[in-house]
Amino acid sequence: MSEADRLGELTRMVGRLRYATEGNDSVTSSDAELHVLALARHIPPNRRIDLLLKAALNRDPKGARLAELYLERAYCLFREDYLRVKILESQIEQFGQL
Repeated sequence: MSEADRLGELTRMVGRLRYATEGNDSVTSSDAELHVLALARHIPPNRRIDLLLKAALNRDPKGARLAELYLERAYCLFREDYLRVKILESQIEQFGQL
């Protein structure tokens, strides 16, 4: 599985995780979280999947937006679009820590 494929699967799992978290579906949420953790082992650590997961598990809208930003950041790093990465990191920083 290429990194592009892993990022695509990660996108799908994060969407599933957000849907389950917002709907209080703990079984689906746990399953999706385990899939994200498994994928994270095969994605470079600078993609910060740990922070993406933390944001995705947060139930408020801030968590949803941060998860989107971290996911977009991972794609931009993969594409080596460092100017966009810088913009995204600035936006992430504006949100602060969860």
